[in-house]
Amino acid sequence: MKVRVVLAGVVFALLAAGCLDYEETLVINKDGSGTVKMRYGLAMEYIKQMEAMSGAVAEMMAGMGDTTGGEEAGIDDIGQMFDREAIDAQLTQHPDYGLQLLEYDVKETDDARVWTITFAFRDINRLYGLYDILYPEDEGEAVEAGKGPDDMPAVFTEQPDGTWLFLRDLDEGDEAEDSEEMADYPMTYPEDEAEQGGMESETDFDDINPEELKALGMSDSMIQAMQAMQKMAQTMTEQAASKTIVFRVQFPGDIVESNATRVEGNTAIWEYSLEDFDKGKTVQRATIRR
Repeated sequence: MKVRVVLAGVVFALLAAGCLDYEETLVINKDGSGTVKMRYGLAMEYIKQMEAMSGAVAEMMAGMGDTTGGEEAGIDDIGQMFDREAIDAQLTQHPDYGLQLLEYDVKETDDARVWTITFAFRDINRLYGLYDILYPEDEGEAVEAGKGPDDMPAVFTEQPDGTWLFLRDLDEGDEAEDSEEMADYPMTYPEDEAEQGGMESETDFDDINPEELKALGMSDSMIQAMQAMQKMAQTMTEQAASKTIVFRVQFPGDIVESNATRVEGNTAIWEYSLEDFDKGKTVQRATIRR
């Protein structure tokens, strides 16, 4: 896929877990050029929990014969998200994408670490290439497999009646790949929980009995890691249900019709829950009269 790659891999996992906020503001000029501003906010509570448990996880995995430790737990991925040098390298490698980095900012508050990244683009219909820049596969290597920006459907096109159609499917791409990715991050929603008799995890945090685990030969650090992971899982489940992903698109004309959540002047705003993404309710459509 090429658009859902915004929410793929570790990013999608964090969104699904309720640890990450995402907002995107897209501005389209009359000539098809424009800017896209992305804001990612990762909860500091999550970062601190991951840092606190990294040593314990490493010890636990080493005890099972795995020396990769925190790397396998995804801990190293947190610090490497949206690395500035990696972005610059990808832009240099793909000048044909017509992208320019305008803003890169990382700030920390008591609540979150926030990345704000803004790009200028020459052609809205080649914007798909941006997500190859941000999320290259194979640990920083350029994305080579699959479709390139020129192979993807046009996003903003003139219609026979003189209007312009903005049509973007956030789930555009290979269905088999999508299914495989979603299987890695199964999600449960309130209505599902109601049918199942409430929100319960397979193992409650209170069910972890330190004395029994010690009797099985587990060290204190391993037990603490298990408790921390279980507690984090419960917190994530509660937070994920309330998360909203926001896309704003400012058009070079009047919005005649759209399926946006709401419209403010010439800006259409789509707001999605994680359930919307999971169920494929992610097609953005708007008709523009210049």
